[in-house]
Amino acid sequence: MNHPQELLDYWADAEDWSRSHDPDDWPVSEEIAKMFEGHIDRLRPNADAGNDFARYAIASIYHLELIYPDDKTRQERFSEDRVTMTKLLCQCAENGLGVAFDNLVVSGVGEIGDFARAAARDYEREQKPEWDESTNVPVYSPEWMEGAMNLWRARRGES
Repeated sequence: MNHPQELLDYWADAEDWSRSHDPDDWPVSEEIAKMFEGHIDRLRPNADAGNDFARYAIASIYHLELIYPDDKTRQERFSEDRVTMTKLLCQCAENGLGVAFDNLVVSGVGEIGDFARAAARDYEREQKPEWDESTNVPVYSPEWMEGAMNLWRARRGES
């Protein structure tokens, strides 16, 4: 599959950032925030044209809070950005992108997030995930998450 250059550029910068920073490093520097804001601007036309990878990339930038160099900026934009992130994740999941559904369940807000979490809870009642005995926690494999996503998609089609 050929991906647009804007997406390749984002993936390269995201990889560089993740190798050189602890995920708990926050806030990011102004330079990093500007870089990822630029990625959103460059990715948006691809996302608006229906590219789910571009949509997911933008949602990831919001999810990882890579555009907030300080608390003031975060407080001003966080709620609106979470709504945008949720809508993008929803679009991706509607088109079958399982990792987007996983993030929607974990971080989605409002009715969309609640509906995704309800579908995942209901699916878990029907299909128990694997269990990691060493940590005593469930393991939600990509296959399991796809099943939960399919239940969610079917329910969305019914409503």
